[in-house]
Amino acid sequence: MRILFVITELCEGGAENALRHIAWRLHDQGHKIKVICLYGDNGDIAIFLKEKNIPVECLEVVSLWDLPNLLKLKKITAEFQPDIIHSWLFHANFFIRFFIPESIPLICSLRVVEPRKTHILFDRWTRKRVEKYLCVSGNVSNFAQKILHISKDKCEVINNGVDYEFFATSRTQNREFTKINGLTIGRLTHQKGIDILLKSLLHLPDNLYWTWKIIGNAPEPKYADYLRQLAIDLNIAKNIEWYGFVERKKIVAYFENSNLFILPSRWEGQANVIFEAMAAGIPVMASSRHGLDEVLNENSNCLQIIVENKPEVWSKAIIDFWSNKSQMQSHISNGIDLTQSLTWEKVTLKHIAVYNSAINSL
Repeated sequence: MRILFVITELCEGGAENALRHIAWRLHDQGHKIKVICLYGDNGDIAIFLKEKNIPVECLEVVSLWDLPNLLKLKKITAEFQPDIIHSWLFHANFFIRFFIPESIPLICSLRVVEPRKTHILFDRWTRKRVEKYLCVSGNVSNFAQKILHISKDKCEVINNGVDYEFFATSRTQNREFTKINGLTIGRLTHQKGIDILLKSLLHLPDNLYWTWKIIGNAPEPKYADYLRQLAIDLNIAKNIEWYGFVERKKIVAYFENSNLFILPSRWEGQANVIFEAMAAGIPVMASSRHGLDEVLNENSNCLQIIVENKPEVWSKAIIDFWSNKSQMQSHISNGIDLTQSLTWEKVTLKHIAVYNSAINSL
C-alpha cells in the first residue's frame, strides 16, 4: 500500500507522536510511506522519521503569503501516486481537500473537541471530500457528528496508544510520597489550563510541601508570559520550575523524579501524555475534557478525574487525593495494567483496516 501522510507540523505533540508511531510501523511492514508537513520539518518527529528512511517533505507554509506553496501538493501526489491519503491536524485537514484528486480516498484524523467557530465552519463546508474521519475518542466522534454534521458511518474511533516500554525505568522507581513533586507536560497555551493549576496550588496548605515542574514549548508567547507573571503574583514562583521544550528521549527522567501528574486542559481529544504518565507509574489527575470515557469504562480506578475545572475544586481534590495514599497506589497499579494493553501495534492494525476499507469502497 502507498500511503501519503499530510500534517500541519512535525514538532513534538500528541498527533505528531501518533503519526510517528504509525508511519514507521507501516514502513517496517513494507508499505510505501511519504510524509508532508506544512512547516516544522526540523522538529523531533521529522528527525525520527528521516532516521527511519521515511521521506519527509516540507511545503514551508508558515503564513498567508506562503499559501501558493500548497500547489506543490498536486505535484507530490502525482509523483508518489498514493493509494490513500491520511491528513492530521486542522490546517492540513482543511488544505489537502482542495489539492488532491477525488479518485484518491482521503482519511482525516480528528484529535480535539474544537471550540473555535471558524475551524468548525471550515470543516463543515469541506467535509464531503473526506472518506472517513478517524476520531481519537468517543467524545470527539460525538462532536464530529453533532457539531461538524458528519454522518455516523463516516466516523471511526481509534484511541491513542502508548509506548509502554519507553517508560520502563520510571515504573521501577521507588518513589517518595512525603512531599509533592508535581509534573505537568503540555504546550503553554490557553487550552492546557495551566493557569488553573497555578491558582489551585496557591491554596494548598502550608504544611503540604510541593514543587512543580512544567514542561512545554510556548506557541502563545503572551500566555506564557502571563503564566510566569501569575506565578510571581501568587507568590509561588519559587516552587515552579519552567523547562520549555524537552527532547523526548530525555523526558523519562522527569517522570522518574515526579510523584503526581496533573493536566487541567480546557479542551482535548485524548491527550497522549495522560497515558504516558500512567505507563510511567505516576498517579494522574486530569480534567474531564480529555476524551477518556472509553478508558474509564474499562477501568475507572486508574486516574482521578476533576469534572468542575476550577482552581478551588482542584485545590480540594489535590489535598484529598494526596492524603489517600492507598487510592493513589491503586491508581498507579491500574494505570500500569491499562496502558500495557494500549499498544501502537494494535492502533496501527486498526488504521490498516480503515485504509483497506476506504480503498475497496471505490
